[in-house]
Amino acid sequence: MWEKEMIAASLIAADGKLVIIEGNGTLHIAEATPSEYTEISSCVLTSKTGVNKWWTPPVIYRGKIYCRNYAGDLVCIDVSNDS
Repeated sequence: MWEKEMIAASLIAADGKLVIIEGNGTLHIAEATPSEYTEISSCVLTSKTGVNKWWTPPVIYRGKIYCRNYAGDLVCIDVSNDS
């Protein structure tokens, strides 16, 4: 029913949302229903090695999103509701 253009994206679904990482390192969190795509948040990931090839699907564990790039650099983003 809808389309969203992205650059070589990998994605997972969790808790009624899509967690999408584009090959260039842009991470998106969105709600997707059959009728529309609604982006909740996005950011651009960077790595210490400067490698911006993010092809591995993101992983969620205990309120954290883990993203790994082609060089093996790991980025962790806390999305939990903990204070």
